[in-house]
Amino acid sequence: MKGVLCLVFAIVCCASSTVASRLYFAEEDDIDYKRFQLLKTKSGDEEVIDLLSDEVTAFAVVTDVTYYLYTKNNLEIPHTVKSSNIQELSISPHFDPAKKTFFIIHGWVDDYTADVNRLVKAALLSKHDLNVIVVDWSPVASESYTTAQNAVTAIGKFVGGFINDMMTTYGISGSQVAIVGHSLGAHIAGNAGSIIRSKVDQIIGLDPAAPMFTVDNTENRLDPTDAQYVQVIHTNGRFLGFSSSIGHADYYPNGGMIQAGCGIDLLGGCSHARAFEYLAEAIGNGGKFTATLCGSYSDYQNKKCTNNAKSNMGSATVDKSVVGDFFLDTNSGAPFAQG
Repeated sequence: MKGVLCLVFAIVCCASSTVASRLYFAEEDDIDYKRFQLLKTKSGDEEVIDLLSDEVTAFAVVTDVTYYLYTKNNLEIPHTVKSSNIQELSISPHFDPAKKTFFIIHGWVDDYTADVNRLVKAALLSKHDLNVIVVDWSPVASESYTTAQNAVTAIGKFVGGFINDMMTTYGISGSQVAIVGHSLGAHIAGNAGSIIRSKVDQIIGLDPAAPMFTVDNTENRLDPTDAQYVQVIHTNGRFLGFSSSIGHADYYPNGGMIQAGCGIDLLGGCSHARAFEYLAEAIGNGGKFTATLCGSYSDYQNKKCTNNAKSNMGSATVDKSVVGDFFLDTNSGAPFAQG
């Protein structure tokens, strides 16, 4: 599938998790098992890279980011806003500051045509009258993973600055803005949210990238302080995606590691992409992904949490009434929701 973060760990640690009130997997902080990884580029080439190498370029400029506006009146042909020129939004006959605005941010080796953007944008506009702004940071995202990862904070600041300017120029409040980000895009969303003067209504983190991020360092990743409410959907934890709880509510379909129907999924691409496929189905097709508050997937499978709180994973307006870790199962193919 185009545009998924195709990394597979060269060293796999099988340390068990510690279950507390929120999930925490020790390997994300305590074990240097992510230093050497097999990287598969968009062209299909493979090489082992050292993620601790000093030979990493971490350089991004505001012109690396382009914004593409879609609405019900221009579903396929976007209005383009270059870098931070917020005034270009007013040129569009489609932008309406009175309506809610959703930002969608892709991950590594992608651009504005990525599957996450296409599917989530189409789902949102099929059911809601919104402004959808797709964030393209492909000049940096197309570089090596280490370069892209090191630019996440800078790209997030550029996006956050754009949203601040939009709020000031058009009198928009944070409650009118939501951000969706996949993989590295989830952490860009978090960095954007951290500098927005009026906290955005919600951020949905879709399998936030794991390599080179840690639980302890919240300065470069998504965390609950980045929006009024942060929902996270984990689909390839311990591999491409973050496995520990990093939102107000964290959802673990099929345990959050390997997704039903993805087979062995050695490179993790199938499971990594399911996060945005689930969200698109929940928004566009009304898929009801009912999840249960529980201490672990094992406890959920053994029906030890049957009487616990329930919550629906994914929506244009997420369930903000809950906090904690939620588990559910899905079907192996679309429609994925089991109700």
